Amino acid sequence: MRAVLDWALSVIELFGTDEHTRTVYRITVTRCEYLSEMQEAYTLQRSMHDTMVENFRLAFERASEAGQLAPGWTATTASTTLHCFMSGLLDNWLRFDFDVEVAKTLRMALESLVESFRRDAACPQRVALSQAGG
Repeated sequence: MRAVLDWALSVIELFGTDEHTRTVYRITVTRCEYLSEMQEAYTLQRSMHDTMVENFRLAFERASEAGQLAPGWTATTASTTLHCFMSGLLDNWLRFDFDVEVAKTLRMALESLVESFRRDAACPQRVALSQAGG
């Protein structure tokens, strides 16, 4: 698992420090360079994105304040993780036209991710599994 983490961290570092890479990737992925009239579409898209991020952040802040987040998660890391998962899921679904079987896997992945956010006391199912040795 360390190799996976190291690779992912190197991608984050590359995107964080290399503007050219970000620009090329953005154009390749979106097939659009946001100039002139496309700037308005980008502004709308950015507004929707910011609203989603804010809604996730607020939800996880409430969960944190209620003592519902599992150890190791903060409101910021949980909301960022969910945001990235959902953005990637939707982007890939549209780009690669996933089928019903992939949808089942994605639902299971999302449920597992959300379960990882929950403190054991808030998730009796996880407590039962851990007590059963599962």
